[in-house]
Parts: sequence; structure tokens; C-alpha cells
Amino acid sequence: MGFDLAIIGGGIVGATIAALARIRRPLARIALLEQHLVGTGASLYGGALRVPLGTSRTHRALTARSEDLFRAIEAWGGPLPGRPLPIVWIVPATRREAFAGCLTGASEAAGPATRRALEARVPGLALDPGDVVLTGPPAWHGNPGATARRLVGALRRQAGFVAYEGFRVAAVDVRPDGCDVVGADGDVLRSRQVVRATGPWLALPGAGAQPAELRTKKVSALHVDLAARDDDPAIVFVDDDAYLLPDPDSGRWIFCISSDEWDVAPQRSGLGVSGRDRAIAARVLGRHAPALTALCRGGRVFCDGYTDDRLPLVACDPGTRRLVHALGGSGAGYRFAPAMAEQALALLGLEPGEAAEVPASMPQADLVPP
Repeated sequence: MGFDLAIIGGGIVGATIAALARIRRPLARIALLEQHLVGTGASLYGGALRVPLGTSRTHRALTARSEDLFRAIEAWGGPLPGRPLPIVWIVPATRREAFAGCLTGASEAAGPATRRALEARVPGLALDPGDVVLTGPPAWHGNPGATARRLVGALRRQAGFVAYEGFRVAAVDVRPDGCDVVGADGDVLRSRQVVRATGPWLALPGAGAQPAELRTKKVSALHVDLAARDDDPAIVFVDDDAYLLPDPDSGRWIFCISSDEWDVAPQRSGLGVSGRDRAIAARVLGRHAPALTALCRGGRVFCDGYTDDRLPLVACDPGTRRLVHALGGSGAGYRFAPAMAEQALALLGLEPGEAAEVPASMPQADLVPP
């Protein structure tokens, strides 16, 4: 059986591409290929926070567009896992104006009552008098892996979609009339077009050379043995690129740091909380909440593909429009997944300006323009 579209990678980006492709082309034949189980790669360990933030105009546009598309996807397939989460930003007063411009909505300085409430909830939280506590639009606390599984579960109930788990791709052979996706076991799947959304698994035989600007970097978060409540906010230490995330479901907080370990292999057995991670956490917490340092024990660690400018890389393979790469989530694949999906589908023949809310009665149209 041949397919109109094959998607390599069953994480949050790949699953979102599949869902948006189904919305826009209800009769297309779509195959999702995942080397493990859907939602159990980088998405299983990935950041669970979609923040209303972008350090450049392009980042902010991608963030806003992704939220619009998430709503369209929910209108198609039902609610996705997660909940709105209040978020506060700890930023030096000297950077307040510049940072406020990075948020996708209005912000305001919190008053003394909010500062006291934060200090009461987090033992030893020490807000510097020169710091401003900003509040603004809520974040979204979700679960990238569970979201990917929810989307694929909805797709599996529809004709014309299949998800092949345990299908490890060895190569993609691009031909004039389509692509042969070759499995490590010798199995071959034929598709008119292919999108690769493989997160930190950057190399793919048969495709163009790995873009030089793509590198893997460790993504680290430590577990904090402190009970979290449903009404606790996320607390972001802007200057340190770190944040405290309340996770009531697990009964604790999670402290997400910016790791400095590059070019790591995406292998579970080789990744874990390291002494370097603990040193970074201790340095940041030493400035803001020293009492939490002793409460950090264990954590969740994986990696992602990063670009120099932290913008996703969505591009055709050199010399062909039949193979598209959707990579470089840069630790924000959950936040950018729908926008990345839309860009990838545009390269396959759907323009970004087309409405995401495609009627179910839309006639069949091939993904590849005639």
C-alpha cells in the first residue's frame, strides 16, 4: 500500500503534523513511523510548559500561531492534556521593559501581596529588592508525550491513517515519483512525500547532509521534594534561564535548568542528572531559594536538536520537495509543534495562509501539487 504522506517520528511534532495534515486533507493516506512507541522519545521527557514568550518577533509569531492551531486541533479531535497555569517572571528592574516586550501579552508588576505569597509557598525564596515580579498571560502546563498519544489515538480511529511503532528508519530514498522509506529490518514503505520530525535524532541516511547549525544539547530538570498545589504558579528566573514548575500530579516541583552539555547522544542509558547539572541548579537556587538545593533529588533528562538562533528548522531536503525536515525544536518543540507542522505542510503544497479549520466535507486533494 502506498501513502500520500509518511511522517518519521511519533513525538509531539510528528503527531501534530499528522493531525494537521488530516484536518487539511481528510482523505489523504497518512503513515506515522515511530522507532519506539508514540510519545516515548524526547517527548516523554520534554518540557511540559508552553510559555507566552518569544525572544524575537519570529519566536513570538510562532508561539502565537501555535496556540491558534492547538485550538483548531482541539476543535477537531477534542481536548488535549493540560491546564492553564499562572506564571510569574523574576526579572531585574533594569531589564523589565525589554523583557516585557518579549511576552505575547500585556504584563504588569506584581504588588507586595503577590511577592509575600510566593515567599510563603517556596521555602527560603529570596526576591532581591532590585528584582521585579511580572505577571501576565498564563502558560499551559501539559504533557508532550501524552498529547502525542492523544492525537495519534484520535487519528487511529479514522480510515486512511496508520501508525507503525517499532519501525526504525534506516534510509529514505527519494525518487522522481515518491520516496522509499527503508526500515532497519529491510521493510520498505512507499510514500509520495515524507516529513522527518525526529527531534534529537539528527542523522538520516539517504537524506541531505545534516545542517551544520543543528546540534544536540542536553535538557535537564531536577525533582524538588516540595509539595505542589493546584494554585501554585510557575516561577521563572529570567536572568538564569531557569524555572520552578509546580507538578501537583507528582506531588512535587520540577526545577528546569539550562544545561551546558552539547553534542550528546539521544540514548536513555547515557543521559542522567550529572554533577554539572547539580552545580548549575545549586548556583541558581543559591541566588533565589537556597533552601531548595537540599531538596533536589533525581530528575528527568534527555536532549533535543538545537539551532543557533533557537528557531525551528523546517526545510525541504536539498534538490527535492518530496522530503521535508521539521527539526530544531531547541527545547521548545511542544510550544512550536503546530507552527512547525503548518510550515512543513506548506512546503508540501499547503500555503500557511489556508485556514486550519477545514470542513470535514473538503474534497480529496493530493498533498503533492500536480
